[in-house]
Amino acid sequence: MANNLRDVLLTNRIDVVSSNLFKSDELMAQVLAADFPHIPLIVTMHGDYEQFWEFYQVPKGNYRLPNYPARLAKTLSRVTAIAYLADQNLQVLSPTVVPPSATAHLICRRIYNGMEGRYSPQAAIYSRAALKIEESAFVVGMVARGVPEKGWQPLLTAYEKLRCDEALATRAVHVLLIGSSPFLDALKQQYHQDKNIHFLGYVANPIDCMAAIDVGVLPSSLKESLPNSITEYLFSGLPAISTDVGEVRNMLRPELDVNTPVDSMAEKAGILIDFPAAKQAADAEQLYEALRRYMLEPALLERHRELAHLAFRKFSMSRCVAA
Repeated sequence: MANNLRDVLLTNRIDVVSSNLFKSDELMAQVLAADFPHIPLIVTMHGDYEQFWEFYQVPKGNYRLPNYPARLAKTLSRVTAIAYLADQNLQVLSPTVVPPSATAHLICRRIYNGMEGRYSPQAAIYSRAALKIEESAFVVGMVARGVPEKGWQPLLTAYEKLRCDEALATRAVHVLLIGSSPFLDALKQQYHQDKNIHFLGYVANPIDCMAAIDVGVLPSSLKESLPNSITEYLFSGLPAISTDVGEVRNMLRPELDVNTPVDSMAEKAGILIDFPAAKQAADAEQLYEALRRYMLEPALLERHRELAHLAFRKFSMSRCVAA
């Protein structure tokens, strides 16, 4: 692999290298340090660095990288600059993890991913009419990987509480679940009798589903950085209900400058719920209360839809490229 990289760098006369996963960053740093000291290495951090650090601190962990602090320090010593998505990504630069001599030279800048959202010709099959959902219904959507930690079960628990809420009895509630996995297959079997829960499976372009949805949710218990689903909700003008994790609080802000200090009381294009304790699921009660609030306060829902469009501007591809 190292020899192949050297050949690619030489043959193509590479001027700068961009890499975005620790294991590839490590290999690239080794090759550049040995044979290409003049080529800058720009690393994008989006979560795996700090996850490997957490794994390293767990004896006999399945994902524990041997000698990770030393490998991390050696890699960072050859990195020129870091583009990061969330403040939590930078925790591995702490002197408690690596010596300052390995990081003092680094240029660090927060740069959000850019997204060019669009609807595809397949969007019509996910309309309310196609899904047999009445126009007056309140529809909740969730897009995520099909792992339990993303919060699928807390959403379904919150949905069942909405269905049993007498104050909401005059309005139908539907849930669109967009993702695929054996875990979701099992949930589909468990809830197969409820026709208001729509398991849509894998959707190549999740934005196609958004026109049918009122609110997007991500009740994740994972250490998210900059979740794609939140960006997709905002592009579509949907408020988001999410656990307060990673960069989500900033993502929901209508302000355009990502480096503006965060005012916890400022308006956001959604509602945040508590991030759960380790190995716990998101709080279904808090999720239910947030969804209930949107159902009972249509003016709030409309205001947050307006803010969603403003918040998405941070993720325009032109801004990302310029940064």
